[in-house]
Amino acid sequence: MLRLKIGALMIVFLLLGACTKEDTLTKQNTNTTDPTITESESSLLFMLEEEKLARDTYMYLDSLYGYLQIFKNIASSEQKHMDFVANLLDSRSASYQILNPGQFADTSLQALYNNFRIKGQLGLADGLHIGATIEDLDIYDLQNFIEDSQDADLIDLYQTLICGSGNHMRAFVSNMEQQGLSYQAQFLSQTEVDSILAGSHTHCGP
Repeated sequence: MLRLKIGALMIVFLLLGACTKEDTLTKQNTNTTDPTITESESSLLFMLEEEKLARDTYMYLDSLYGYLQIFKNIASSEQKHMDFVANLLDSRSASYQILNPGQFADTSLQALYNNFRIKGQLGLADGLHIGATIEDLDIYDLQNFIEDSQDADLIDLYQTLICGSGNHMRAFVSNMEQQGLSYQAQFLSQTEVDSILAGSHTHCGP
């Protein structure tokens, strides 16, 4: 059974700066209602949209803070992540649809995107914090999917995505630290986040 813990107070965090990961926001992905879709395909469909959430958000933040290359660069990387997921779906002849930028089938991801746009307008520091938060959430969800899966191809792909998200988190937090700011874990444990941040940039396949 797919279990995603997206903080119910995430929207409050985005607007007011607070978040708790213990509360949950119900995941509503219309793709998972199709009984012909396997559990692995269902998680792939969700991750396709979660990677799209990252790409679309970074594209929007780049439109606000384009003088800093980080948003454009990582948006490009997120497109590659989407391609990796789509390629695995294609290899299994699984149908999927990629909606227009800023549009999501999953209502929880749509709510996050809408509020990331609001929060992102407050300033560069908020935009960088959003980036670190998205990568935190990505890694958290990917780890949960890996724990629930015995699909070797899916696990390999998700480990690659985790590797990339770790690189992205380090980049966002490094830029935050240049402004005298720090990042506190939102979904992963602080110990896990600290371990990621202590690492160095890694080449991530495939």
